[in-house]
Amino acid sequence: PSNVGVGGGMPPMFWLVQALLPGGTPLHGMAAPARRVPPTMGGGVMQPRPTVPFDPSLVTLVGPAIAAAGGRLPKIIVFDLDNTLWTPELYTLRHLPGYADAGPPNPVAGRDVWLLDGACHALHELGTCECWRGTGVAVASRTNKGGWARALLAQFRHPGAPGTSLAAGLSHVQIFTGSKEAHFAAIAAESGLGFEEMLFFDDAGFGKWGNCEQVSRLGVLSAHCPSGLTSQVWADALHAYARFRSTGVSMGRVLSPAAIVNSGGGGRTGG
Repeated sequence: PSNVGVGGGMPPMFWLVQALLPGGTPLHGMAAPARRVPPTMGGGVMQPRPTVPFDPSLVTLVGPAIAAAGGRLPKIIVFDLDNTLWTPELYTLRHLPGYADAGPPNPVAGRDVWLLDGACHALHELGTCECWRGTGVAVASRTNKGGWARALLAQFRHPGAPGTSLAAGLSHVQIFTGSKEAHFAAIAAESGLGFEEMLFFDDAGFGKWGNCEQVSRLGVLSAHCPSGLTSQVWADALHAYARFRSTGVSMGRVLSPAAIVNSGGGGRTGG
């Protein structure tokens, strides 16, 4: 019998084998088999582990330019931790000993958890530029791995202060489960500053777990970082803050990357 009709003269068995091989050409009417591709990033990871140290010469300083133009800068910068400053999310590290109670031995900074590039940019600028002198830097996290989070803050070296821990550069640390409205109430009480003088960065935007939306209702300008803190989100949020303070509009809104790009610095206002 003729073999023509399947593969231009090749035996049917040849094409069946080809169809079953990874990357092979499926037979007509036969779905291609699922390809087993090993994951390059674990669950909850925003950015692969850096292969080279952070280089501050490659970033553009934002705050100094705004201050030089007479713009206003926030009095407190507040960062979420998981998938905003660092990655992966701590709750995904189930393979590490001490997971159940988030106790020792702790995750190792730079190996198990690492800072995002945009976080290094922001922290370096906050720690080295004169315009940020006296500005509070806070973290607000509702992770249930608080012990690990505090241990990592002590382990990480501050990108803007070599030899100093990241924890040493923080003026307010609020790490506990529950709504972040409680975190911000505590920061306001400790600092004596109003919510309109704060700027918040978080990867959770809207909905049930939308930290940005919840915090914006307090009157805090909240920058959504769906891909973690990036240099672009950092710059856009600072420019938006200066613009809103100069025009007197409500600060209680969420800045999303799309809203900033498409509306010239707009944002979804907190209800």
